[in-house]
Amino acid sequence: VVFSVRTSKEEHVAKVLKQENPFCVGRVKTMWLREYAVGVITKMSPEDYGVENLSLYATRRKYIAGILKKGQTIFVGRATNMWLREYAVGVITKMSLKDCEIELLS
Repeated sequence: VVFSVRTSKEEHVAKVLKQENPFCVGRVKTMWLREYAVGVITKMSPEDYGVENLSLYATRRKYIAGILKKGQTIFVGRATNMWLREYAVGVITKMSLKDCEIELLS
């Protein structure tokens, strides 16, 4: 199962980013988050995080500014393959790699 979201408009993900509780992505194995959608990763439930392939792509710093401002940790769970492109590389400082079995980081 693939979960792919891309948006260059912050208002498209604003409601998700404002909610208090995390949401479950279910049995998603591959996740592609682009531009402002990269911020959605901060709202995902770490308990249900079984994503194996994670790709984050942000062509502008403003797309990840919200993540960098927050003091919270991003859980990447059991990701084995991770692709961080352009400004999305900056979110690695917010990631918890506990229980992570990364084989490929590009």
